[in-house]
Amino acid sequence: MRLLTAANLSRLANRATKIGLTKRERLVLHFAVQGKTSQEIACALFISRRTAEAHRTNMMHKLNLNSQTELVRYGLRNGLIEA
Repeated sequence: MRLLTAANLSRLANRATKIGLTKRERLVLHFAVQGKTSQEIACALFISRRTAEAHRTNMMHKLNLNSQTELVRYGLRNGLIEA
């Protein structure tokens, strides 16, 4: 897994906060870009699978997106995450 510098993490967090994503949603998005399943994300963040799925659903609703693929593309295009 790629480590982000404090400056990059801060920059990414500021962009994501402006569009209303929570810290946890940003973490879920980061793992989703890496191709992690909801179960893998849940294990990494010490949350349930359903909670990880809820975070994905909430992000897609906030961003008016219809699929996981659109969510990942949005994150990459808008500099919210680094692959």
